Amino acid sequence: MDEMSTIKMDPRREMDLVNRIVEAALGQSQPSIKKLVGHTFPDTDVWACLWAAKKFIEKAQEAEIVFVRAGESLETDDDESVLHFDTGGGEYDNHNDENDKRSSFALFVDKMGWLTKWPGLTSLVELTNTVDNIGVLPATSIHYIIEGLPRKKEYKTERGPDWEKIQERVFELFDIVFNQEEQRIRSRAEFRRSAEIRLLPNGLRVASLFWKLNLREAAFETGIDVMVGTEARGAGKFYVVIQRNRKLNGKLGLDVVAATLRSREASIRRIPINGKNLRIKNTIEGIPGWFLHKSFGLILCGSKAFPLTKEEFTKQDPRGIADATCRALSSIPKAMVDGWRKK
Repeated sequence: MDEMSTIKMDPRREMDLVNRIVEAALGQSQPSIKKLVGHTFPDTDVWACLWAAKKFIEKAQEAEIVFVRAGESLETDDDESVLHFDTGGGEYDNHNDENDKRSSFALFVDKMGWLTKWPGLTSLVELTNTVDNIGVLPATSIHYIIEGLPRKKEYKTERGPDWEKIQERVFELFDIVFNQEEQRIRSRAEFRRSAEIRLLPNGLRVASLFWKLNLREAAFETGIDVMVGTEARGAGKFYVVIQRNRKLNGKLGLDVVAATLRSREASIRRIPINGKNLRIKNTIEGIPGWFLHKSFGLILCGSKAFPLTKEEFTKQDPRGIADATCRALSSIPKAMVDGWRKK
């Protein structure tokens, strides 16, 4: 090779390398963070800021967490090594602007530009914004768990709440929410790449997830009405899950699908039906495998709760199951489906 020759790098790899060099340079210039400051009896907003600083700022991982009275700041000459959150009137205190409805955590995330790298933070930004603006939250929100921890006796000492123990628990909750949201984002992307989606004449949308059951929630989030999925259980054997979108609870019943699949199974196995009602819940004696949940929203042929014997695995193929499901659902009048959409 000529001494002046150069090797061309893939543009994406080149950009990734540039980004890493820039991040490394910024990391070197960033001072070590010695203290992270929030107000006493920290709320969800403060905890989220402290958690994010510890998790995403490398030079803040060993920082001491300090609490001051609300509105106050920690007196120090080394300002660059101290970050204040939701107190002290600094850049991460949303009390500075009465017209700004963003939480201190939202200000922090925006300033750091983290959403482009970790979009899983979005749900926590929404949570803290809602809390700070006295918005409506579900009764099961982690906000109420965070509020309740200082009141539980196992998180109390003779001097008051055990904030270190509470911090550990709160950070664990944020980790779970963040990791789940990141997984949902990855699942939605994978769903768009790998799912087979059919729009039926009556408007119902059905997704086939062969060997991709982990994407079922992503399917429902994107507006799929019914999901048909399979899960490998050994050579030539598999479980089947057919589930409706929860938004259609009380509207769409899968009993017509269950009847169709039970009829096909009986035909393949040469089992006489003898006028049996194939649309009933649970299982049907004489027709192995196929289970219809009492809600009429879930069909299973094998699961952890209902394991199958060797002979009970379906003799239908995944493609045939998906096709039969679509045919059965197509029998529902379009006017009925349109009525569900309007409500």
